Amino acid sequence: MKTILSSTMYVEPWDRLQRETGLQTGVLRADLSTMISHGLVDVFQEEEGAPTTPFFDADNMQGFHFQSTHKGVKALALATAKEPRRIPPQDD
Repeated sequence: MKTILSSTMYVEPWDRLQRETGLQTGVLRADLSTMISHGLVDVFQEEEGAPTTPFFDADNMQGFHFQSTHKGVKALALATAKEPRRIPPQDD
């Protein structure tokens, strides 16, 4: 979830999103569908900046663009805040 949300801070086409996340097509499709249904990601027509469409072809998501919603950005911030801090080892 965090990988997709952080990759969709701006309107991104499917192919760039898949390249940035490194997820397989089926995994990306399933995760995006879940996030869309929970209001974490908006779907846009093929042209960037086109109005959000409530309908999209889940079997052909390659023709759409995606962007994290305000709710998605908040979820990402919350998930990131809950991660344990990684402290680099110190050389003595």
